[in-house]
Amino acid sequence: MDISNGNWTSLIYRNHKSSDFGIYIRWPFTLTHAIPDYNKSHINGRNGDFIQDEGSYQNVTETFDIIAFKPSKYPSQFEYEAAITQWLQGNDYDYLKVEKFSSYVFEAIVDSSYTLNWDENDPNQATGQLIFDCKPFYKRTDGIYYQPLPQSQEVYNTEKVPAIPDWHFVCKGDFTLTVNEFPYEFNGITGDIWLDGDGNARSVQNGDYTTLLNSHILLANNTAPYIGPKSNNTIAITSGAENVTKAEYRPNWGRLI
Repeated sequence: MDISNGNWTSLIYRNHKSSDFGIYIRWPFTLTHAIPDYNKSHINGRNGDFIQDEGSYQNVTETFDIIAFKPSKYPSQFEYEAAITQWLQGNDYDYLKVEKFSSYVFEAIVDSSYTLNWDENDPNQATGQLIFDCKPFYKRTDGIYYQPLPQSQEVYNTEKVPAIPDWHFVCKGDFTLTVNEFPYEFNGITGDIWLDGDGNARSVQNGDYTTLLNSHILLANNTAPYIGPKSNNTIAITSGAENVTKAEYRPNWGRLI
């Protein structure tokens, strides 16, 4: 089958391209959209249902139709399929990028087996499907890596949903991070501290998140900082800046699938 006609592309997952395994996905693919969590109730005699919006969305299952060409380095179909399984295996979400949709990534995990249907006339070619369970929001690729806090102390969120960043500081002593006039206090910190979007603060040793440091932080409204949608936002270290030698954040810009 000719894959040079623009109807096929690669995806990147767990540090490998699907083309490393001779796998290409059909483009464009049919996108499954996120479903909001609503609680609906009805009262007889009243037209229409009452709707309670829980403010959350369910995961989506994204299915990619594929064509596979077994590379010659795999002597058998068995060894080839074993290598694909090893590639896809993981117990947590990872970024999934479609090369022709490279501005955003899915956060995905495989929880359903892929399928390969081998061509009866060609033992090195197959068709099938890759199936991923994905969080309900894309992440924009310019916001999935740590970057310095904005020098202007302002950042504009172009997306329609709030961004909930992850934060990283290297410091000795106390300091206050202020986001949109809300203060977030860090006290008695020595070395690295990482604050995630769930409001948990940890230190890192040898690349592993170790000691929980929640007792050293005071969060405004007991929630992690967020960046408002379609608006200008202010981010600054407003006290104790002399104690901070590194300040960076991962914005996590996103949009609903």
